[in-house]
Amino acid sequence: MNSIEPTPPQRLELGWAQEIYRYLSTHPLALRAAADYLGRHQYMRAALGSDFPLDRAITELFRLADINGALSSRGRTVLIRAIHTALHQGASDLPGLIQTIVPEFLHHCEPLGFSAGFRSQQFIGEIIHLVETETARSSARPIGGEVVEVAKRSRFIHCIRIITDEPLSYQPGQFIPVTSNYTQGRWRDLLPSIPANDACQIEFHVRTSNASSTALAHAQPGDRWLFGLAGGGFYIDETEDLLLIAHGTGLAGARAIILDLFKRTNPPRTYLFVCANYPGELYELRSLWHIASTAPWLFIVPVISHAEDAWWVGATEHSIAPRGLHLPHIGCAGEHISSFGTWSGHHIIIFGDTEDVRGTRDNLIAHGTPAENIQTLDYRHRYFWD
Repeated sequence: MNSIEPTPPQRLELGWAQEIYRYLSTHPLALRAAADYLGRHQYMRAALGSDFPLDRAITELFRLADINGALSSRGRTVLIRAIHTALHQGASDLPGLIQTIVPEFLHHCEPLGFSAGFRSQQFIGEIIHLVETETARSSARPIGGEVVEVAKRSRFIHCIRIITDEPLSYQPGQFIPVTSNYTQGRWRDLLPSIPANDACQIEFHVRTSNASSTALAHAQPGDRWLFGLAGGGFYIDETEDLLLIAHGTGLAGARAIILDLFKRTNPPRTYLFVCANYPGELYELRSLWHIASTAPWLFIVPVISHAEDAWWVGATEHSIAPRGLHLPHIGCAGEHISSFGTWSGHHIIIFGDTEDVRGTRDNLIAHGTPAENIQTLDYRHRYFWD
């Protein structure tokens, strides 16, 4: 007996949300009305196109629907997180955004038939209700701050210190979305280099790499920045030793974790490998040695790829360790760290550029380090639609 291929309406009855997800994944939305709305919210990440592709975000919500087309528990959690993030980034009228999107969105569902359109309206109605409820309940909003000091540590690396209007809430090792009134609404996720505190102080290490980070790196005292909702983070078991590996300005996240450990009665033995291409890019070396001199549980190991600076590095005194301390190791960071063994008894956290983080992680695993011991955070943070 031959099986009967379900008709499109039957497939929709079996899993209409998944069908819409597959359709929308290959037919990008043209949300011009939404773009007009977002243009009035200059700080909202959704206004940034590739930085927050709205069509992919909406499409992903349908993938998170359950088999009956309702928003799954994970979908609710993800959407609530997205709502709070948007509120923290200046989107004051999220219900208005959803209402603006709905007609355009349903228009793109028409090729799938009446069933999809009807159920889409029900599904979007549930989303609207959740958005309105969370918006009314939440006090989330962007928090401002004023740049008070800018220190140039090398040609491309700057240390920015800011006093915020009120204390920021984040855990050491988390990143914070940052924008300013001169970055044209673009946000950059940066790692604070100090733990959160009631004095409203925060510090970032910024390397000039793209337009938004270059603008932030060249801040001037008196500039105003805005901060969104912190993301990322790590699990640290303080009963086990800790291995921190920091490539470039990823050092900021490792530094915040180390400073937070000073609050502990019995901090874990902690090894920090500070990795850079050139000696002059060990921009925080002198400060780190001073920190380590007061912490017998902390061990600092600098690793560089090249023995001498290129002409353009622009080293400062901050990259010069006090007299008498051992010189940096020269070579591949991953290979050098792996030469100490498998680090099987350590919690391992790697910060830095995506390629460096991946290379070091792969090197450790290839030399016997258990993959489950390794946590990473690079400069390309995943969002719920990825």
